[in-house]
Amino acid sequence: MRRLGLLLAVLVLAALGAFAAIAFFNARDDAGVNTPTSAGPGTPVAQVGGVATEPTNTPAGNVVVLYSSASQRAPLDALAQDIAGPPSKDLEDAGQAVLVRRNPDAGGILAIANGRAVRVTDPADPNLRAFIEGQLGAGAG
Repeated sequence: MRRLGLLLAVLVLAALGAFAAIAFFNARDDAGVNTPTSAGPGTPVAQVGGVATEPTNTPAGNVVVLYSSASQRAPLDALAQDIAGPPSKDLEDAGQAVLVRRNPDAGGILAIANGRAVRVTDPADPNLRAFIEGQLGAGAG
């Protein structure tokens, strides 16, 4: 009987220890996943200047990718479809679209969303993908 009581006490203490450890680590988790804000990757649009200060006229949550060279179109379209799927009016209305548009004044590749922007020179730049994935859907109603 004494062994059973000791075994039960050890199991209860182990369960409490596991619960305490989980609570401890959850309290320090500051990942901010799926927290829509205007902050995030990129630079505030006002600091980018130029074409980025023009309104994009799209619902919140969409990411607009401007490019200046026609040779950038195909890889940017492929990136946009890989992240958000094929473009559609429904996705755009829902704030879940990546819109690829040519603008000779873009000065390379410029992605704009939620008051933030990132400028890159190569469609394969990981900063571009990170920006699009971080901003897509943020702030959408």
